[in-house]
Amino acid sequence: MIILSHYEAQEIYALSKFGDAEAEISLDLGLTKSKVRIEAGRIIFPGGEECPAEELKKVVGDEKSCFIFQSGKFIKAAVFSEETNLYYKLFPTGSAPTIEISGIRMHRTKDMNPLEDSESKVMALGEVKGRVLDTCTGLGYTAIIASKSAEEVHTFEEDMAVIELERINPWSRQLFVSKRIIRHEQSIIEGISSFPDNYFDFIIHDPPSILIAGDLYSDEFYRKLYAKLKPGGIMYHYTGKPGSKFRHVDLMGSVSKRLRRIGFKDVKIDEATLGVIAKK
Repeated sequence: MIILSHYEAQEIYALSKFGDAEAEISLDLGLTKSKVRIEAGRIIFPGGEECPAEELKKVVGDEKSCFIFQSGKFIKAAVFSEETNLYYKLFPTGSAPTIEISGIRMHRTKDMNPLEDSESKVMALGEVKGRVLDTCTGLGYTAIIASKSAEEVHTFEEDMAVIELERINPWSRQLFVSKRIIRHEQSIIEGISSFPDNYFDFIIHDPPSILIAGDLYSDEFYRKLYAKLKPGGIMYHYTGKPGSKFRHVDLMGSVSKRLRRIGFKDVKIDEATLGVIAKK
């Protein structure tokens, strides 16, 4: 599959201005490079697929979308879900893309890329080994990073629009091939009951915004997470700082208090990652 953002499209389009030419350019959002040829004003991709150079203009001119090449045309890597009434798309960063849901990006992209954001959350747990629960897959970066040292990572995603973008995104490929990652296409709220108590060594709880997934911030769900975590196990919970600037909302503080009340200990706010770390 060929998938481009404006970063790669600009390289190809600039090359087309010099007449017939050839260059190694990424066709998978920066993961690898492939040979691209320009002949008589047409872009010729590996495998013989081609299009007029002018077809790239739509990609070059849109800095907030990624595009898939299908049947000679570039179309946005985006999905509208009638089930959730939300619009989902891959948002380019010059590295691994993030997913944007109705204007809200699911990774921090200021001064870092989505992989660095995900890695910082995993590193907040310390040395990750044993069994890991990743409550919300998203594009799978957290699960992929955790699987490098953990024995097994169980990751949950119920939103079919997100799953479709996982399959499109080249940076999510390890989700589907790693033997250490076990994917569950269902709600974590339903799926968590399938595990025995004291099962996980680590839990990474990085849910969508509280406005989208309020039930994943409930005391009832936190109790379930507590039950499935081993004694001595560690949980990282990303909250961000929604409403802190204008409405003076302290979500991290509120979550910390509730986790302590449920039984978690050594609860601390991690300002560097905008999350909460807690032990059982």
